[in-house]
Amino acid sequence: MNRLLFLLSLPLLLTSCGGITHYVHKDAETRSGQMTPVTLKAGEEKLMLKHTQGIAIVGGYKEGISVEDSSIAQVRYGDGSEADSYAPKAYLIGKKPGITRAVYTNRLAPHQFAEQYETPATSSFKVIVEE
Repeated sequence: MNRLLFLLSLPLLLTSCGGITHYVHKDAETRSGQMTPVTLKAGEEKLMLKHTQGIAIVGGYKEGISVEDSSIAQVRYGDGSEADSYAPKAYLIGKKPGITRAVYTNRLAPHQFAEQYETPATSSFKVIVEE
């Protein structure tokens, strides 16, 4: 009986909460805090990250992006025109020419950009939007 229970629970033990694929900044770059600037044209969308599916849990951490000046660049979660904070994909969108900063953050616990940026463990990256 114990052996059967173990065998039935083995797939659960080998599954994780999923993972994150960064498309612009690689994992080593995000950990070091030495992230390259992201350059966009006004109206352009760039896929920044995607979560892989794992075990669904309530609460926790789901990486997102917080932008300092949302009139220059914004973040959209999901593929459609409707915002979905639980969608696996995060896009950075150039709104108008200018330079701002952004940080990777937990989108399940939204904060103002200044609060995120002041955290010693959080490094920002420059977002440059061109015409």
